[in-house]
Amino acid sequence: MAGPTRQRIKNSLVHQGMNLVEKTQALIIEANLTKPQALVLYEILIGNYSHAMKAHSDEVQEDCHDYLRYLNDEKKKYE
Repeated sequence: MAGPTRQRIKNSLVHQGMNLVEKTQALIIEANLTKPQALVLYEILIGNYSHAMKAHSDEVQEDCHDYLRYLNDEKKKYE
């Protein structure tokens, strides 16, 4: 895969993931969700992000692993 294309895909996945985290955090606050409910939202978010990563090359997946670790760290706040 060409370098610029790989970078665009990585940037898109990270951008989408960050938007989802922001929206998830806002929903948790606005809906006054319990910790178990917030945990479920993060599990869905991580599952969707992981699925999106798998649709791309191994190189892109490697590029996105740091962000996936960040999502897992955010999830741990609700465990």
